[in-house]
Amino acid sequence: MEEIGVAQIAREAGVSVGTFYTRFRDKDALVPCLQERYSARLGELAPRLLDPERWRGEDTERRALRLVRLGQRFYLRNRGLVRALSLDWRVHGAGFSAENRAERDTFHAQLAAALLGGRAPNDQREREAAGFALLWLGAAFRDVYLWSRADHPHPLAIDEARFARELARSTAAYLLAALPHLETESSR
Repeated sequence: MEEIGVAQIAREAGVSVGTFYTRFRDKDALVPCLQERYSARLGELAPRLLDPERWRGEDTERRALRLVRLGQRFYLRNRGLVRALSLDWRVHGAGFSAENRAERDTFHAQLAAALLGGRAPNDQREREAAGFALLWLGAAFRDVYLWSRADHPHPLAIDEARFARELARSTAAYLLAALPHLETESSR
């Protein structure tokens, strides 16, 4: 949030600077509210979209593609919110409350289960493989959806659909190389 001023925050929120200051002492006081909004939005998604039954019986690449498309929609719909929090986390470190951190950990476990066909990881290798896949998906989303307007050359000039397909394909290829039993599980 270092690079954004109160006037810009107020303008984007559709309020005056004075109105902003009646609610917040400074722009840093906005961060806990943003964290609560972020947690609430993730909490709205998880029960409906990450229900384990919705992820069973599909092959690994199809699950990865569905997860990538969910990520795309989330980042596109919440770009400003996620960008502001991401900047704050980078500058000040993780400022999540214990409750927010527990919610985030639960959400990540649900994402991992989705990648694994609707079930929790069985062992350390599955936890690591799913965690690594989620790490690079998050990094790809942040680079493309949060920072792509930055003044640096972007190596890819592809549309959203192709980006989703290629990201899903690479995620599935990694998971199947790391966990070859996934393919036989999804064919059952």
